Amino acid sequence: MGATRSASASRFLRLTPKGEKSVGTIFPKHAKVVKSLMRVLDRREQQTLRRLLQKLREGDVVKYFKEMRMWGEDEMNLRSEKVKRRQRCGGS
Repeated sequence: MGATRSASASRFLRLTPKGEKSVGTIFPKHAKVVKSLMRVLDRREQQTLRRLLQKLREGDVVKYFKEMRMWGEDEMNLRSEKVKRRQRCGGS
């Protein structure tokens, strides 16, 4: 079974003062957008969504970051292959 989210997981990242200021500016706007989007769901649907998001949040954080890194590498490899194909075909 994978690792679960814990207090120690929150120590991986710290915001700079500039980052804290950005979050302080952006987050209230983001919260308004999310609240507006959530209005299309009834109370029961919102509860279900919250429960599902909580389940995702409690997932294996280390596995998530490994998968994201692998996805990023795969994306870079695909782009590299497209460039090589264009060069072979005489494209720009």
